[in-house]
Amino acid sequence: MMKFRNFVFMLYALAFLFAETVFAGDVYWNNAGGGNWNTGSNWNTGTVPQTGDDVHIVLAGTYTVTLDANVNLNSLEIGAGSGVQTLAAASRTIALTNGGAINPNGVINLTASTLSGGAFTNSGTLILKYNNTISANIDNAGTIEVHHASSYNTMTGALTT
Repeated sequence: MMKFRNFVFMLYALAFLFAETVFAGDVYWNNAGGGNWNTGSNWNTGTVPQTGDDVHIVLAGTYTVTLDANVNLNSLEIGAGSGVQTLAAASRTIALTNGGAINPNGVINLTASTLSGGAFTNSGTLILKYNNTISANIDNAGTIEVHHASSYNTMTGALTT
């Protein structure tokens, strides 16, 4: 009986350790009125995206998603077929394992923030205000606006235009 109990305990322990990896997946924004990132009801899963998720802000319409927390994601995609979808971040960190994409109607507006990780494709608009740090390879076919540049902005990696 003791061996069985230890076996069950071991299974629960392993399930707990790997739960984040197992449940990471695609999470879609579902509020065409915009709103805060950290409001669970704004996402199709009913919960805020977790570490390792692939996040998609691709709902048609014109709205702004305010990033009100630092995030560590697998990937990020923004921009739908119509309207303008904006992700606004002030003094935040967006860490991506596998990069992401700003599609033609997507905008990422960073103020004193950090964007890092992987390769990023920009076919929309990336706005950099004040002291931003970009540590990613950017394949740019869209617009990159740099405001208050000089020594305030740091970009590492490759920028392809």
